[in-house]
Amino acid sequence: WALTKLVRSRHTRSFSDLEKLGLASKVTVGLALLIAPSYYYHYGAFLAPYAAISAACVVRLPQRLMAKLTPATAAKLTFGAIGVAFAVVGSSDIAAATSVIENLKLAPAAARAMAAQGCVLTDAPAITILANHFTANLAGCPAVIDWNGVERAFVHGVSGEPPDNSDTLLQATILGWLKASNVVVLGNTDAGIGPAAQSYLEHLFLARFYASPGITIYRRRSLLAVASSHLGGHS
Repeated sequence: WALTKLVRSRHTRSFSDLEKLGLASKVTVGLALLIAPSYYYHYGAFLAPYAAISAACVVRLPQRLMAKLTPATAAKLTFGAIGVAFAVVGSSDIAAATSVIENLKLAPAAARAMAAQGCVLTDAPAITILANHFTANLAGCPAVIDWNGVERAFVHGVSGEPPDNSDTLLQATILGWLKASNVVVLGNTDAGIGPAAQSYLEHLFLARFYASPGITIYRRRSLLAVASSHLGGHS
């Protein structure tokens, strides 16, 4: 609608620099989303600022109202509208974050299972952060922040698909992560782990599923053996 109005208004005036910016940015971002190998519903929000610029450039208040607006009043209205927008968006973000945290309630047993000397590897970093066992920022540990994103980088945009399991470089990378870790925390999604890495995980780690919040925690068997020997020594 804004684009149509803007084009129709060309009969009376030329494009302003702000209109050019809004239209060019909207087209550029829109094309980028169209050719991207993946798309999530929230990506559409990337167009919002430029759509707003285009709409603001073509919407004109009635001349009588414009004549009554002093610069001070216009400024108050502008900042008021911005404040309302921030309040609406902020309250929505807080509600969404609260909902996510509620859904990620961690059973105490699951949090204890993540405790280990060494690195904790995960495809669900929010879980390890809530459990205070996030190690991707520690020297010597795999710097895996976005497992799914790394998959997409290796297989050109498609993660959780059969090609992931056969991509030599991706599988070598995942195996390297596993070898450097003592605990592995995986969610319900397909982590793209191929046969070799899966075999390593199953043979050298002991797995347990935790329904709250729906994760599988793998603990290195040698780590469990050491813990058991310490318990035996104290008994």
